[in-house]
Amino acid sequence: MGIINKLFKNNNSDKILAEASKEYKNKNFSKACELYSACLETDAGNLNALYARALSYYYGENLVLAKDDFTAVLKTNPKFSENCNFFLAKIDDCFNEFESSKKYIDSYLSNNSNNADAFYLRAKINFNLKNFGQAQSDAEKSLKIAPDKCDSFILLGKIKFEEGDQKKSLLFYDKAIEAEPACSEAYNLRGFTLYKLKYYDEGLNDLIKAIEIHPEFTDAYYNLALIYNEKNQPDKSIQQLNTLLKLDEHYFEAYLLRSNIYSKMGNSENALADFNHLINIEPDNYNYYFKRSILKKECGDVNGAKDDLLAAIKLNADFCEAYYELGLLSYQKKFYAKAYKAFSKAIELNPKFGDAYLQKGIVAILLNKFQEADKSLSKAIELNSESYKAYYFRAVVKEKLADTHGALTDYTKALNDSSYFEAYIGRAKLRIKTEDFNSASIDLSKAIKIDPKNPRSYFLRGNVFKKMNKNDEALDEFNKAVEINPNYTHAYCLRGFINFNLKKFKNAVQDWQKAIKLNNNFEFRLKPHIESASSKM
Repeated sequence: MGIINKLFKNNNSDKILAEASKEYKNKNFSKACELYSACLETDAGNLNALYARALSYYYGENLVLAKDDFTAVLKTNPKFSENCNFFLAKIDDCFNEFESSKKYIDSYLSNNSNNADAFYLRAKINFNLKNFGQAQSDAEKSLKIAPDKCDSFILLGKIKFEEGDQKKSLLFYDKAIEAEPACSEAYNLRGFTLYKLKYYDEGLNDLIKAIEIHPEFTDAYYNLALIYNEKNQPDKSIQQLNTLLKLDEHYFEAYLLRSNIYSKMGNSENALADFNHLINIEPDNYNYYFKRSILKKECGDVNGAKDDLLAAIKLNADFCEAYYELGLLSYQKKFYAKAYKAFSKAIELNPKFGDAYLQKGIVAILLNKFQEADKSLSKAIELNSESYKAYYFRAVVKEKLADTHGALTDYTKALNDSSYFEAYIGRAKLRIKTEDFNSASIDLSKAIKIDPKNPRSYFLRGNVFKKMNKNDEALDEFNKAVEINPNYTHAYCLRGFINFNLKKFKNAVQDWQKAIKLNNNFEFRLKPHIESASSKM
């Protein structure tokens, strides 16, 4: 026969309460709750039993039932109001119901102004509500009552950290450790703060100490991984994250960091595996699909990247960045109409999305929508006056629209970035058209300085010298172009004409024959010249 049945057999509720109290003192809270419940079945109005059961539920970590009992006691008899308010404040704080928690603790403190734990609790609640001034005041009050209260020092450190005074926060973590030398949380927070201040070695020492004190301290392992990552020790960082994830397989930030490290190491397979884990854990998180799509794109899995972007959009129809990336994928696959549509949608969702205007303008050029391209690129420039790429492509558009002056102005603005190879090439070609050969030559020389292995610059500069009747200089440039690219058809073609001008007829014939071999479309144009040169040999 069970203990409860034995006690009830004698119909002695006092014995039940005494036995329940004994179980409570022995911290057997589950058994204590069972006994208090049995007492309340026969004596529903026994507030002492109800309050004792509330305490048993609370310390047994059954907070939902504890809250129900404390609330019932509070409504029935004001005698218990102070203690009930205190525990209800603690419970709601655990549930992140900070506003209601604050009401309970305010009520408690109105009659109990000498409880350091209560002031600390209200400080903690105010901190979570981002009322940092009130939080600091309450934490200081708790320390006046209990000068060695470690939690209050920690909270003051966190307040200063949030306010941006990280060095001041270190002083409070020092005091917390002085008050409680085995406080793993203080070491962890001080270590993280040292990491933020870039004192990596000191931060490592604190975090290792935190783990020595508390070997299952997941946050400390994560912070250690952050420091090892900053110190360019990826293997050690991954080691910490692996340990952390064995302790808590749902620690999302650890998967994100480990994936980022794997990606930097070129281990795309493991990076993707981490996002697969994240999506399995939280399948409705559109950001995870989005980030996985970026990884898949980097791995060359364009279709997989597209599927993930569509999944992200399905979960969040207003996700403009996903439409933008979808546009880039379509652009990569040369589906320009689809890209144009995706960039337009991204702009519809975010009218200040400068990069989307830029990409839409580029795609519009490829679709021969030059007026639309001009509008989009102009908007990109309006949103970012340093978008030199937008200036470059708007110059291309202005050339198409026969606005030579506007094109030249935009190429010049693009060259505020003096390393912009394509802008030098574009401006040089425009100057060739306007017969400003000296300026074109200068631009091409700058392009060659940026990229000396690009044959196009030599070819264009050879063309400039040809138009300036500088045959020897032109020959040198075409020689460099075909040396870099032995299959440069146009270079062979023009070099043939230079050789002809220099009366090197055999060389001219060889160049033209090479051009025809590379592209037989040149045969109709070059055949008469080959016959002419051959007759002079």
